[in-house]
Amino acid sequence: MIAFIITSTSSSHVLFAKFWASMTDDSIATFQQRLFDETRDALAQIELGQEHVIESAPSQYALFLTTGHLTFYLCGSEQSDDEILVSETLRLLIDVLGDTLKRLTEESVISQYDKVVLVVDAIVQDGVVEVSDKADAIRSLTLS
Repeated sequence: MIAFIITSTSSSHVLFAKFWASMTDDSIATFQQRLFDETRDALAQIELGQEHVIESAPSQYALFLTTGHLTFYLCGSEQSDDEILVSETLRLLIDVLGDTLKRLTEESVISQYDKVVLVVDAIVQDGVVEVSDKADAIRSLTLS
């Protein structure tokens, strides 16, 4: 199961977040801050498009990947997802978002927020990865 997706700027400003794991607003804020604190050093040293894994909670891990000035985080449960599935899902989300928004920038995510929501909902529903193929994801977007 996918626990959450977060898209943020390089300064940790959250542009989009969706949580499928049940969490209170306070625990989400605390969790996000801890996640950003743990990834800050790694973000300064990684290359664009390179994935990194961090343990985000005792039974969860988060993958994060940077594209320009944006960082995408996707968290899976160690008990139910393997890292390859989460990695492929993260790359698929970024790929389909890039095609849908034309450019992955802070401005495009904000101005086309509705499309971001549609893409995420087409690929992950209630924390379950429903689409694993780019063509199927785009097809499902055209049907909605």
